[in-house]
Amino acid sequence: LPLLLIFAIIIRVWIVQRYYFLGSDDAGYLGLAINLLETGQFSATDGSWPIYPPLYPIFSAAIYYLFGFIIDLPSKLNFVIFSGLLIVPIFLITLRLYNRKEAIIASVLTAIFPTLLLSQQGIWAAAEHMEIFFVWIGIYFLWSGLSLTQINQNSYVKELGFSSIFFALAYLAKPEGLLFWIVGIFFLLLIAIINSKRHCLGIFKNLLFMTFSFLLIVLPYWIIQYNNTGYFSISGKGLTAVAYGFIINQGGDIERAIYDGSRKILEAEIDSIGIFNYIINNKFLFIKHMVKNAEREFSLLFSMGVFPFYFLPFIGIGLFSNRWDKERLIKELFLLSLFIPMIVNMPFWIGERHLLVFIPIFIIW
Repeated sequence: LPLLLIFAIIIRVWIVQRYYFLGSDDAGYLGLAINLLETGQFSATDGSWPIYPPLYPIFSAAIYYLFGFIIDLPSKLNFVIFSGLLIVPIFLITLRLYNRKEAIIASVLTAIFPTLLLSQQGIWAAAEHMEIFFVWIGIYFLWSGLSLTQINQNSYVKELGFSSIFFALAYLAKPEGLLFWIVGIFFLLLIAIINSKRHCLGIFKNLLFMTFSFLLIVLPYWIIQYNNTGYFSISGKGLTAVAYGFIINQGGDIERAIYDGSRKILEAEIDSIGIFNYIINNKFLFIKHMVKNAEREFSLLFSMGVFPFYFLPFIGIGLFSNRWDKERLIKELFLLSLFIPMIVNMPFWIGERHLLVFIPIFIIW
């Protein structure tokens, strides 16, 4: 693993010297970092509460503080560190699910997979690299913890607490990280249902433990948000993403929507009555929107910028070259369930970089 890690880092250091690393969201994130250094406040330059979560701006501010104002240095180090370190959780989770040979193969593929290295979406991804890294460490601890709940049936499983902490860090990088924590809670509840009344006390303890661990990390951010805005919001970009989705699915253009004000107008309309009421009032439009988003997600998932469709035969070989048993079925269903956040994201605007977090599932398969 150390040699693979060095190999992955060297490749990424070579890449960052040859490509421009400021993507579409970087200006917003790095602006927050600069303002954080200058004022000590997590806020936009006009003093308003940011739509972006805090972890990547804090990371960027630390880089500027340590190394000086080199405009794209945080973006480059973010790519090198978190994209390179991704092989560690991929190795560990694959080793847990299968064996060492598969773990090494999955790590090598993660280190050199073209989309994670050279695609525009991969290079321009800002907080996504950070989110993906923390999500997959969380997934590793989640699987380890779920396995141990069958052994330590009435006690706390520390691995579940670690999984919640890393999912919380993923959430503070990108709000979508919250969805993977919810998947973990879903699995614990599923275990409780399967076991009926047996071990319910242990499951209940670990549900509280996971919730406490998650809140321990995110609650300070939520308190600061409430003190600055007077309200609580899970995602600052949720309204924007819904508005973008509606505009694109009705034939609009995302760049034009920024400059002609149509996005802001739609956001204000939705915000005035609430997303739920807007959906009820426009239910047929919303159904059409969801169908188009589902089509878009599926096509993007197997596009050249995410997981090219011509790799699919290798998944077939990986999945069906060996005989399945009950234990193997549970493992594959666990990996399959990690696509649940993709389904939950359907109401929102989806780009290729929002799907990069699912690439390791295909790589492991």
